[in-house]
Amino acid sequence: MMDEPQALIVLSAPPELKEDLIDWLLVSRNVRSFNSEETFGHSSEHEHLTIAEQVRGEERRIQFQIMLPAREVGAFLDELKTMPHTGIQYWVLPVTRSGSL
Repeated sequence: MMDEPQALIVLSAPPELKEDLIDWLLVSRNVRSFNSEETFGHSSEHEHLTIAEQVRGEERRIQFQIMLPAREVGAFLDELKTMPHTGIQYWVLPVTRSGSL
């Protein structure tokens, strides 16, 4: 059972930012642990896609999932905004339950 409300932050980033984001997350004072995985993005907006991505209809992305106390989300996003990068999308979701089995 969680002591305080938690939030799940999902980051979707271009693959070339993978190592920079991993390094940043590992030293971020707000992050205790995170998951990452290769994924694919799909969108009706194609202007930013390469020709190969337009043909395939998908864009390679790296996705990170970070669970934090909800009260730390603002500070996390403020810190993320100071990084020099482009193309990172994020979602913040409430965590209603978590644990280990």
